[in-house]
Amino acid sequence: MCDHRRQEIYQIVSGETDENQLIFFSSQSGIAGKVCNEGKSFIANRVEDFHQFTPKIDDPKGKYHPVTEMPIEECVNILTVPIFCYNDMMEPCFKYYPLAVIQIINKKNDLPFTEEDQRNTEKCSQFLGKILSFIIHEDEKKCINEKKRMSKVSYH
Repeated sequence: MCDHRRQEIYQIVSGETDENQLIFFSSQSGIAGKVCNEGKSFIANRVEDFHQFTPKIDDPKGKYHPVTEMPIEECVNILTVPIFCYNDMMEPCFKYYPLAVIQIINKKNDLPFTEEDQRNTEKCSQFLGKILSFIIHEDEKKCINEKKRMSKVSYH
């Protein structure tokens, strides 16, 4: 997730218990931060060739990636795609910045990521963006209705 106000990115990572943890990083960190700031998809087919690659972001638990459970030393390639929110009620200064990013690590059979992989992931990201926009919009409507209800209560 991207927090442009605080210039942070954060991950929600499942811990060893049932509780999830939030892990924060500077939005200047890693390939996720690069995509979060630039709003453009990025393919790194040899992660060691990219100074933006930050193992700490891809491996918040230390030894293994939380999703792929692969040792980080085996991280070969990453496809990172922004997720945009399509909500007209957002503050104009944040309207065209990604809300989150998708990172896909290590394509099957050690193949490099392609432009077709990127296009397909971008289609998925648009779908996710629309879902997030709907959720945010419904949340905002609830807040507005609650404020209206509370203002009526305070006048009586």
